[in-house]
Amino acid sequence: MNKVRNVANNLGLSFRAATFILVACLGLAVPAHADAQKIIKIAIEGNQRVLDKTIAAALTFKEGDILNADSITENLRAIWDKGFFKDIQILKDVTPEGIKLTILVKEKPAIRKVVYEGNEEVSKEDIDEVVNVKPLKILNVELLKTNAEKIRELYVDKGYFLAEVDYRVDAVGKKGQRVDVTFLVKENFKVQVRRINIVGNDYLSDAQIKAMIQTREGNEISFMTKSGTYKEEHFQTDLMRIQALYFDYGFVSIKVGQPTVTLTPDRRFIDISIPLTEGLQYSIGEITFAGEVELKDNDGKVVVDEEVLRKYIASKKGEMFKRTTLFEDIGRLSNVYKNKGYAFANVTPNSRMRPEEKLVDIEMSVQKGDLVYIDRIEISGNSKTRDKVIRREMRVFEGELYSEAGINASKARIFQLGFFENVEIKPAGGASKDTMTLEVEVKEKSTGTFQ
Repeated sequence: MNKVRNVANNLGLSFRAATFILVACLGLAVPAHADAQKIIKIAIEGNQRVLDKTIAAALTFKEGDILNADSITENLRAIWDKGFFKDIQILKDVTPEGIKLTILVKEKPAIRKVVYEGNEEVSKEDIDEVVNVKPLKILNVELLKTNAEKIRELYVDKGYFLAEVDYRVDAVGKKGQRVDVTFLVKENFKVQVRRINIVGNDYLSDAQIKAMIQTREGNEISFMTKSGTYKEEHFQTDLMRIQALYFDYGFVSIKVGQPTVTLTPDRRFIDISIPLTEGLQYSIGEITFAGEVELKDNDGKVVVDEEVLRKYIASKKGEMFKRTTLFEDIGRLSNVYKNKGYAFANVTPNSRMRPEEKLVDIEMSVQKGDLVYIDRIEISGNSKTRDKVIRREMRVFEGELYSEAGINASKARIFQLGFFENVEIKPAGGASKDTMTLEVEVKEKSTGTFQ
């Protein structure tokens, strides 16, 4: 009896199910030669909502295989891990022809309804968007835990940093085949940022840094402006914003340390401390080019080379390094090739720092890729406006080489018609690797919109 209880505890099964497995594994109800026989039939019984194929997919043995004791335990665990059952039995019937297996399952109850209690500041509709526990699904306790955490994260994003979420399962009916799931929300107070301390900033002031981030310190009118609310997602983005700000002042080795967030004793406010290590301020050294820089026309004449590319660069040797300007340079250089039909051209900046001179050298590495032609132009979203009205504003055409400038001009001209709220032109795969389909997606304005 103790051995049966040990099996039940180790596998997380009922005493009855563990008894069947132990009997099967020890061969108490089966002749010793049975393990050497083939499986001639596998039957699945007891499942009402879970499909046979779902259970069968978890099995490692099939009809025709030789059965052994280890595979019984292994397969029972695999079925149990599906999370759909509260009791599983694997029964063996030894016949002269071989072994017949019966997998007998008892399903967990189905969910009748899902309700929320205590959610005053966050609507049911907002919670429904993050919860995937739905009526008619089979109860899964692990899924309930996951969804409780999703709801808590939703509250954190809305400023309720101290929100607590639990769940309750109530059986419905005498047979207990259905349950109601209730998520219990304790919102607690909305946490407000009392103070943001920047540590280690010598070049930029606290005010300059705080002006660039979304997280704000609270004040007397925060209840109206919603400023001062702590949102974890925004705060993590703020750390990257601080780094980007320093990059624009030449501090290419800036390090933003691990911030500390301290909750006040009354659990109403938090103080945030952000440590910085500014490092050296760098100027631009040499700007060079590498890779597939040169382009020739059909007559063999060079139309793009290093001299041409330098005309598109705003970054200058000796000036303070500024990442925003560098990214703009990369965009312009990429478009030089994209406007020549190289739709997937890519320019990668490789930097080499010279700390002793406080200079950073930049190498623009060009990978132009292959020429791409426009295979088709497909238009969608226009229920009132005819295709031809949109097509006549296109500055790129089927059969022509790809052009980034042409696509941007087409988007602007379609939008200027005044018929649409939004216009998007997205590239998609074509009939071959050197062709592309352009998907023009428009959203028409509602009837009667003033122009």
